[in-house]
Amino acid sequence: MTPIEFETHLDQYGSNLDHWPKTVRAQASAVIKENPQLTSLLHSQAAIENQLRLLDEKAPSHLKGNILGQIEPTEPMDRVVNWLSFSFT
Repeated sequence: MTPIEFETHLDQYGSNLDHWPKTVRAQASAVIKENPQLTSLLHSQAAIENQLRLLDEKAPSHLKGNILGQIEPTEPMDRVVNWLSFSFT
């Protein structure tokens, strides 16, 4: 695995190597050992993920309404999909 491939997998699977596919975990560990700067990248990704978890609040309903009011679906099916998507939130 190259450092670029490592970064791609980091973007896809996150900073916890246990969540990566088994087929690439060993390769990821090896590339980290070969390139210590990747450890810093891994820690930075973990910090970002932690901050995102803290921002797990939903937007106020009036803000959602204002935003959705500015979107005009072009097809009747789009209106149905929009309605369904907000019916389950």
